[in-house]
Amino acid sequence: MNHFATLDAAAIDGAANIVKVAPRGPVQTRDGRSYTFIPEVLVARFAADGIDLPVDLDHSIARSSQSGERADAVGWVKKLQARADGLYAHVEWLQSGLSVLASRTHRFISPTFHHDAGGTATWLHSIALVAAPALSMPAIASANVAAGMTSAPDPVALAAAARNYLEARAALGIQMTFADAVMAVAGGTLD
Repeated sequence: MNHFATLDAAAIDGAANIVKVAPRGPVQTRDGRSYTFIPEVLVARFAADGIDLPVDLDHSIARSSQSGERADAVGWVKKLQARADGLYAHVEWLQSGLSVLASRTHRFISPTFHHDAGGTATWLHSIALVAAPALSMPAIASANVAAGMTSAPDPVALAAAARNYLEARAALGIQMTFADAVMAVAGGTLD
């Protein structure tokens, strides 16, 4: 079953090339739909598929496959990462995507995903830049995308996120150090 759940994203790590695609766990959209996102499941499927995911405008790639019309990518997801608070994508933006972000006409991220009968996302088809998100989360495109966004992380929040991440990984049977968990939630190179 294929549905479009519009989930906006927050640009992190001082650059708009790492975006939050979906929160962790159960979510409800503003129009009442319910889904569950387990980032590790989506990361594993992405790795198994071995292809970059397209970023488009307004879900045009998924919709064009139904109508036979052309839809171009404005960026490519090169890597997915499970973090304590959700699923993140490392995006390689094309010039057309950077132009849209700079103009601020489509400020939010929305994943196109398949899900099971219970609403749990099983794999991502693509992500889209959209103007109207279904969930209330921060926009990816702020006043100046080119300059990036920087802020020092709150150490208490970072430690709490790292602890949650460590517990989630342990529940999956994956052991790691607290330092590795801090790196993972802070956007380091670890998965």
